Amino acid sequence: MMEPLFRPAKYDETDAILAMYRSAVGSPWCTWDENYPGRLEIEEDFQAGNLFVLLLGEQIIGAISIVPHNELDDAAQWEVKENAAEFARVVIAPAYQGRGYSSALVDEVLREIQRRQFRAVHLCVAVVNTPAQRTYLKKGFHVLGEKELYGHRFYLCEKLLSVTIS
Repeated sequence: MMEPLFRPAKYDETDAILAMYRSAVGSPWCTWDENYPGRLEIEEDFQAGNLFVLLLGEQIIGAISIVPHNELDDAAQWEVKENAAEFARVVIAPAYQGRGYSSALVDEVLREIQRRQFRAVHLCVAVVNTPAQRTYLKKGFHVLGEKELYGHRFYLCEKLLSVTIS
């Protein structure tokens, strides 16, 4: 089996990333819609150097973004409130789901966040998104609470970073 490659996204990959985002809309675990995430989020993430892709050969099979600051930074549930990053907009192309690629994508983004010397990682995962929840719990995230956002319920999850990432 070919090993996936994790790297920063290139600007000319915008359409492929947007197509992956759109492919997730309407699945039972997805809270996204036809407007979010869109080109604006891709552009902002790309310009900040925070958009990454997972490739098999030349094929983009996943994408993920690092969000250094967001509207939930002040949530009371976080154990680490300063020097924490979030990852968001996690997507694996439908043809590659269920094969462990989301786990590889999360491992790589955790390494990148740790390289950037953040102390913790925060994320919001939809209550309905049980596949993602399983992945995050296996990676050492802890559910610290729930929050209503954008008309959906989300778990607030946190992982404290150390020298080694599981």
